[in-house]
Amino acid sequence: MRIDCEEITLCETKFTGEELNRFLKHWINGGSPRLKTFYAAVGTDSTFQLFDGIENTRIEEDKDYQAKHGKYKLTFMRWYQIKRNDGVTAAVEFAFNFSRNRYFLQFVIWPDEHGNT
Repeated sequence: MRIDCEEITLCETKFTGEELNRFLKHWINGGSPRLKTFYAAVGTDSTFQLFDGIENTRIEEDKDYQAKHGKYKLTFMRWYQIKRNDGVTAAVEFAFNFSRNRYFLQFVIWPDEHGNT
């Protein structure tokens, strides 16, 4: 999956953990460099497949992310931190959306110490 945009929201898809793993590896290696947020429907919580071969750190604290354009706010609970090869940090979490009765993958780039994403 090669996409050159800042925000991606896909509500009617059912990506597998393996497909999302390939996308994260693509991002880690410098693909989709402009991407800031990725929110996509997934079939199940496939955390183990998602991080296969990807170094990550599990974070237990809640953290909010406000979209740059102010359109929405995401709250991360029990999420994972990953880093791109150039040091850019992202948060990744599977979240259950009760109103849609399905899991979603939330992915955002955290701002650096200067507020840049």
